[in-house]
Amino acid sequence: MKRSIIAAAVFSTVLMSINAFAAAPSEEQGELVIIGNVINSSCRFETDYSSTIQLADVDATRFAGMSAGEVLSGNFATSSDPLTIVCPEGTVLKSIDISGGTYTTGGVLNPIATTTSANGVGFKLRLGSADINENTIYDVNNLPNAVTSLGNGVYQMNFSAQYARINAATPVTAGEVRSVLTIAVSAE
Repeated sequence: MKRSIIAAAVFSTVLMSINAFAAAPSEEQGELVIIGNVINSSCRFETDYSSTIQLADVDATRFAGMSAGEVLSGNFATSSDPLTIVCPEGTVLKSIDISGGTYTTGGVLNPIATTTSANGVGFKLRLGSADINENTIYDVNNLPNAVTSLGNGVYQMNFSAQYARINAATPVTAGEVRSVLTIAVSAE
């Protein structure tokens, strides 16, 4: 019994010494705090964050005999109000994330279906001279003529579109053809 009391007294003295030693502040120790913040992008779209490409009206009979994925002859229509991106000066635009569309195997962007929609027709979309045919993140360096630098961290994206036949089996009917995509950018 005597040994148990002595052992308990020695053990509690050791514990109190450790606690007193650990609790005392020391000028030999310091503290480093690391703080960061993850953001979506340092770039933003200018005031008008929406852009529209308005194609000319076209007669449904012009699509007769066209194969799936074939574009209607003529020039691609460009946006009358290009998307302008503003990044902090010294920042370089790296990638463009295009999402929200559905594409055929021939790379035709399907339109949004409504009761007044045309049938059998979609769009071929380009960013610069590169065909856009899937929802993905595109490296700006791999898209020739896609982005124009206006200097001081300001960029414009150069989209264009053209009518295209979705498939040869579906007859083309008259109506509106409309697609909406979501565009996001990242920079370094």
